[in-house]
This record gives sequence, C-alpha cells and structure tokens, in this order.
Amino acid sequence: MSKDLHCHSNVSDGIYRPSQLAHMVYEHGADTWSLTDHDEIMGLAEARQASESLGLTFINGVEISCLFMDKTVHIVGLGFDDQHEGLKQFLRSIQEDRIRRAKLMAEKLEDLIHIPHIYQGALQYCQRELQIGRVHFARYLTDKGCVEHINEAFDRYLADGKPAYVPGKWASIQEAVSYLKQAGGVAVIAHPGRYALTKMEFYALCLTFKKSGGQGIEVVTGSHRKELYRTYAEIANEWGFYASCGSDYHGIKPYEMMIGKVPALPSHVTPIWKLWCE
Repeated sequence: MSKDLHCHSNVSDGIYRPSQLAHMVYEHGADTWSLTDHDEIMGLAEARQASESLGLTFINGVEISCLFMDKTVHIVGLGFDDQHEGLKQFLRSIQEDRIRRAKLMAEKLEDLIHIPHIYQGALQYCQRELQIGRVHFARYLTDKGCVEHINEAFDRYLADGKPAYVPGKWASIQEAVSYLKQAGGVAVIAHPGRYALTKMEFYALCLTFKKSGGQGIEVVTGSHRKELYRTYAEIANEWGFYASCGSDYHGIKPYEMMIGKVPALPSHVTPIWKLWCE
C-alpha cells in the first residue's frame, strides 16, 4: 500500500485540517502517512487521533527550514517525540523570524505591484501570524487577480532570487539534524531535485548532512519528475541513506501530487518506514 511521508495542513501553509488530511489518506488507499508542517508540530495530535480512528499508521513529522550555502534547503524530520522541549523551543525560534521576513516581503510586493496592506491580506490565509510565509502571499495575490495562479506568484515575485524574495534566518543543517536526533527522530533531505545546487554544492550538502547524522533522502516526491526517481534512488544507495517519499501536498497548487497517491519507491532502495513499520 502507498505511503505518504510529506504533506501540509492549515497549521502551516496547506488548506485542510490535519484530521481532514487523515481521511483523504485513508480514502486514497494509503496505510502510512506523516504530517510535515513547516517548522510547526501543533497539528500532530489531531492528525494522530484521526489516524488511529481510521486504522492508519501515523508518523510524527515536521519540515524544517534550513540555510545551506546561502540557499534555503528543507529537512523533514520523522518519528520524533513531539513533546521534546528542546525541539519545541528550536522550532519556535525559527517561527519567530517568519514575521520579520514576511513584513519585508510585503513591503517589496507593495512597491512592485502598487497594492497596499499586502501583509494584512496574507494574514487572512494563515491560522497564526508565526506561520506566515510565501504561500500565504501567493494565495492573496492570486485571489486579488494580480497573478493567475500560485505558481505564477512564485515565478514572478516570491521564489528564491525573485524581486520580492527575502531570505530567512533559518537553522543550519547541523542544528536541524541535531535537534531531531535529540528528540529521537530521523532527518531526511526534502525534495532534493528542487534546489538550484551545482554538483559540488549538492555533494557538500549530502556530506554535511551525513556527517551531522542525517539518514534519509526523498526519492519520490511531488516536485520530482519520474526520471528523477531513479537518480535519487541511486544517490540514496551511494550515500547509504534510507529512501523516503511524499506528495508534498498542500491542496492549493495546480497539478500537485495528490495526498495518499504517491508512486512506489524504486525496488532497489531501503524504505525509511522500515524503521517504524513491519
């Protein structure tokens, strides 16, 4: 049966409640899943409770924003203790910088598009100010008619290096992996095919991650083309990483992979869920 170890709820930048996602996973035939909201674990209890009622295997998850070589890289954490105080405080420190960053992005967008009160507009799309991010701005710009869809908002304004982009004061790879390990979890490089890294930079990322105690890499994920599945399967084996997979479902982007309908991993890798599931 399918596994989905990467998706987002309205606790961060998705649109569905954690319990709704659990029901979608069940309806789509998957048996194991993880909620991996950005720098946030508040939705895990609801997701776990709903999963238990449906007979699903639920694995605690989070997606941590990191900075590597001046580029944003995401590390997914799986299987950790969500009551670990050190991890909770670490995630809180990342969240607090989101407000500073978001206000600067709003100022840039107002200068570019000539629409006032963009920060307040984006706030309408997130549950808590501490979680405000680029997707919330993209949703606001789409609904205002400034762009046709969310991807266009990123392509024109919000993606790394675009006119309204503001880098976050994110964690280092070493910090993210360390706190996840302290909480009994496993660290995974999220959607490696998305990063604009040279071969040498990607080698340095894998080396830093491995030396820090990282253990996994996403092989099958929503932003990977099918031909990349084998590429990252080979990289997983080369570095001795467990292979992970996940839709990265948010519920808002056109043509995104549907939650619970993640293609199978290539047969020659070691699935990361072997750590928790028979």
